[in-house]
Amino acid sequence: MARQFLEDARAAYERESYPTAVNRAYYSLFKTISALQAADGLQFRSHGQAIGAFNHRYIYEEARFPKEYGRKLYDIMELRHTSNYDDFSVPTEEETMDAIAFAEEFLSAVKKYYEEGRRSV
Repeated sequence: MARQFLEDARAAYERESYPTAVNRAYYSLFKTISALQAADGLQFRSHGQAIGAFNHRYIYEEARFPKEYGRKLYDIMELRHTSNYDDFSVPTEEETMDAIAFAEEFLSAVKKYYEEGRRSV
């Protein structure tokens, strides 16, 4: 599902529908995190809890992913939230490209993590 959201983000970007592209890039990130956590028997009730738990466990406790991933996850979550709910907030082309690029990088990093037997990336 994360890959489909990423494809949707790219298509929305091409149409210059930046709020939709950011939304889909964010959901690609969220679904990637959710799949990673589910594989470890974890499930959370909110997006903020899931991202916070990802940061705590996989970044700070286990050092499986770079620390900058934590900040980027929160930044994109906030960008998605404001572009969805603030009528006057539209992500820029650059913000949108950055969100999509990070979603691609993140999905690739998690895939690598699993391919390498869930060792550090």
